[in-house]
Amino acid sequence: MQDTAEKLNELPNFEILKLNAVMETNAKCNSFAELTEFAYNTDYYDLISDASNAKELGINLVYSSGIFEGLPTMYRDAIEAENFGRYIAEAEQGIFTSKGYISRSGDEWHNVCLQNFEPKPLKQNGIDDRLIDTTEILAVDLDSFFRSLSEDYGWLADDPAKAKDKIAYDLRNGSTDVVRRQLGSFMKEYHLDKSDIQPFLSRIARFEKCKGIEKSKPNSIKEQLKQAKNSQQPKKSKHREECL
Repeated sequence: MQDTAEKLNELPNFEILKLNAVMETNAKCNSFAELTEFAYNTDYYDLISDASNAKELGINLVYSSGIFEGLPTMYRDAIEAENFGRYIAEAEQGIFTSKGYISRSGDEWHNVCLQNFEPKPLKQNGIDDRLIDTTEILAVDLDSFFRSLSEDYGWLADDPAKAKDKIAYDLRNGSTDVVRRQLGSFMKEYHLDKSDIQPFLSRIARFEKCKGIEKSKPNSIKEQLKQAKNSQQPKKSKHREECL
C-alpha cells in the first residue's frame, strides 16, 4: 500500500486526473496492485480534459489536436464537429467522464507486478476497444472473404483494388444494405451458416452506429401484403367537374 502511494505521488497532476477518469469507467482499478500497474502505464490512455461531450470532442479534434494540421480553416469549418466527435468516440470506444474524454492510446500495457493482468475495456460491452475498424479494413476483409468462396467473383471483380474501392464506397455512402445483401447472397449460394457471416454483419452494424446510420426495419408480412393490395387497386377516375 505504501509503495502504491509513493508511486502515485510521483505522478504529475494530469496523470492523476487521467486515473480519476479511468476510475469512472469499466476499466477502473480494483486493488492497490492494479493502481501500481496503472502508475507504470499512464501512456496507455489518452485524456482530453476539456471534452465532456461529442461536440466538444469534435471541436477539440478538428481545431486543437493537430490531426488536421495543414488543412485550411475553411475546410475544417465544414466538418460537423458533433457528428465527428460522436464517430470517433464510438470507433475508439472512449468514455465521457466528469474529468473529460478518456480512450486507449494504442500503446501497449507493460505489467510490472501483476504478470497476468490485462486492463478491461473502458466500456462494459465486450468489444475490444484496441481494434478500430475502418471502411478500408472492412472492404479488404470482405473482398478477401468473397474471393475465398467464389472463383466467379474473382473473375468478375478481376481488379482487386477497384473491387475494394467499390465496397468501401458503399460503406462510406451509407449504402450498407448493398453490402448486407451481397453477404446474404453468398450465404444462400454457398450454403453458409449465418455464423459464417455474422462477424461481418456485426462489424457493419458497429460502423452504422459510429456513423449514426439508422436503417428502417422491414415491414411485417401483413403490412407488405396490404401495401401490395393497395398498389394493385385501380385509381378511381375523377369526376368531370374535378377535371375542369
